[in-house]
Amino acid sequence: MARLFPIFVALVLLFIAVVFVSVFLAIGRQAAAARAQKKANLAAPVTTSPAIVTSRRTEVTGGGESRAVTHYFATFEFANGARQEFSLTGDQYAQLAERDRGLLISQGTWFHSFQRDRMIQDRP
Repeated sequence: MARLFPIFVALVLLFIAVVFVSVFLAIGRQAAAARAQKKANLAAPVTTSPAIVTSRRTEVTGGGESRAVTHYFATFEFANGARQEFSLTGDQYAQLAERDRGLLISQGTWFHSFQRDRMIQDRP
């Protein structure tokens, strides 16, 4: 029995090392993906496209014993039928309503602004 204890300790330490390395690699992959996305967005042109707000949503993370954070999103549909979802600030989110029509200004996956048509929106 005494001979198994060092083997057990070695296996536990190996398991801890594997978990540590796996977490470190996952964080590194996420950071690399974020850097690549930022580089792609910086290289993308700023575009202005006619679009319609098709949906809005929020996502709350945290809470309980940690601070709750709300993330805001809106999906826009373009003239060709393609749709794209953008992350927004709370102020930008509050100024949009579903079925709003206007000009979407974006750069890659970054939302810059939405200029609503001055005409009366066709709402039921």
